[in-house]
Amino acid sequence: MRDPLELVQELEEQGLQSDERFASEYVRSKVKGGYGPIRIKKGLLEKGIEKKVALGSLKESGIDWFECAKRTYKKKFDSEITGIKDYARRVRFLAYKGFETEHVKAVIGEWNNQ
Repeated sequence: MRDPLELVQELEEQGLQSDERFASEYVRSKVKGGYGPIRIKKGLLEKGIEKKVALGSLKESGIDWFECAKRTYKKKFDSEITGIKDYARRVRFLAYKGFETEHVKAVIGEWNNQ
């Protein structure tokens, strides 16, 4: 039986396996699922993709993370914020999806006790 690492190396040499190509497709797929850059980067690292490749894929994707956060939010919530608990729930949702604080604030705004 062949060593799996040798096999992967051979596939890389033949151009049949590419971490960069995988990372690019992974980013595209997760964005469609409404995930943000933090969660996507974490997923790539967990799959064994080097940090440099993961960050490069996120940067090269050209994704407008603010727009992505806005779409994800609107898909889940279609009503006005009713109070501090509702506001906190929405913030947690976007954070869970992997959006950065600046994305969350841009979409939901600051709590101002309306």
